[in-house]
Amino acid sequence: MSIPFTTFEKILFLYLENQPPSQAFDILHYDFVNEKVSNNTVLKYYSIFNQICISFYEEELNTKMLEGIIELDETHLFSEKKTHAISRSYALSSIWLVGMRKRGSKEFFIIPVEKRDETTLISIILRHIKRKSTIYTDSYSCYVNNNCYPKKSKLTEYKYIHSFVNHKYRFVSLVFEEVHTNTIESLWKNIKSDMGKWNIKSTYLAAISRYYFMHMLSKEEQQNVLIRGLYSKGIFGLENFKDS
Repeated sequence: MSIPFTTFEKILFLYLENQPPSQAFDILHYDFVNEKVSNNTVLKYYSIFNQICISFYEEELNTKMLEGIIELDETHLFSEKKTHAISRSYALSSIWLVGMRKRGSKEFFIIPVEKRDETTLISIILRHIKRKSTIYTDSYSCYVNNNCYPKKSKLTEYKYIHSFVNHKYRFVSLVFEEVHTNTIESLWKNIKSDMGKWNIKSTYLAAISRYYFMHMLSKEEQQNVLIRGLYSKGIFGLENFKDS
């Protein structure tokens, strides 16, 4: 570390205020702040904070399960443009994201997957949603047997209460108005906005983890997680900073 501790505190504060790095750099150079810090320094600390958020999110995935009424859906965040230009590369491939959100709460999990097949999706459900929970989905064939009449759930055999709606015709069940996936759909919208704001170009997990970190924890909890992470990396002790 080669910056004053007070400068570090300001960078940490701006991160906790969910300011993207470009905006944080501009704020630090306002006349009334007047911090002589480079853009690379801001990016370096933001990268460290992001890694701590990723570790925290991965621990949440490994230790917690959702229960109650869960909406389940998948989405692409980006569509790759087809091109024959050799020089054009894509830092983010257009992989699927599987989302699970507990209705009536802030709790959610989002997991990037390479394949949206039945084996992959069922294993995610079993790992992250407690049995006997209620799950609402669309009528995707991984969740629903569409080759019979009436259509039958594939999730009930795993001891879930499962209802679904066919998005080809409607987004809310005509019979039971509570059967829909509007809550998880709104989460997709917010995630996309957040990724655009932060100009994510390297990994989905960084954006997902930070969104989870910012929306699931209080400001005090956020700061505590970051401080613990910085200590564990051996970079928070005052001896690592130069005098102002």
